[in-house]
Amino acid sequence: PLNSAEMRKGLSLALQRADIIKQALQGEGVSTMTPLRTDKWYLNEVDRASDSDKTAALEAFSKAGYSLDSNGILNSGGIALSLNIVYCDNSDTGYKANVAQIIKSQLETVGITVNLTKLSNENMTAVLANGNYDLALCSFYSGANDDVSMFFGTDSSLNYGGYYGESLQSLNNAAKNSVGD
Repeated sequence: PLNSAEMRKGLSLALQRADIIKQALQGEGVSTMTPLRTDKWYLNEVDRASDSDKTAALEAFSKAGYSLDSNGILNSGGIALSLNIVYCDNSDTGYKANVAQIIKSQLETVGITVNLTKLSNENMTAVLANGNYDLALCSFYSGANDDVSMFFGTDSSLNYGGYYGESLQSLNNAAKNSVGD
């Protein structure tokens, strides 16, 4: 189901990012629509993640072919929507487990059944590589240059989601070529 742009839009609209940041990250976070920090010189204007909107989320799910049944569960053709979210949490605080649980709760309020799976580092890497998940809660630490092409480049072994966008590729190339400028 996640091949549908409307489904992904619905998921995005269903998430209350401010609550996730407040509850699981003690307010230490910024909600954006990109994997890039918003305070970097190379970002003229970054789309902030919009507030959640349950009605708009359900409209997007409807466009993706899903509707709520009498029990409040999203389904298509009688098959309930169920997502598997994988995460790895080796932190002292367990913050990813907290984030995952909040995401699960928020998605359940719009009728999505969510299964959470905590994995070891090794298993997480293997699951990401073989694509055996619906959503993955991941984090990464970038260097001073914030090069994310390793995650979104067409020739990158770390582009687990297989994402490619002409505009992002162009921005990545421009950033790499500007290092000497």
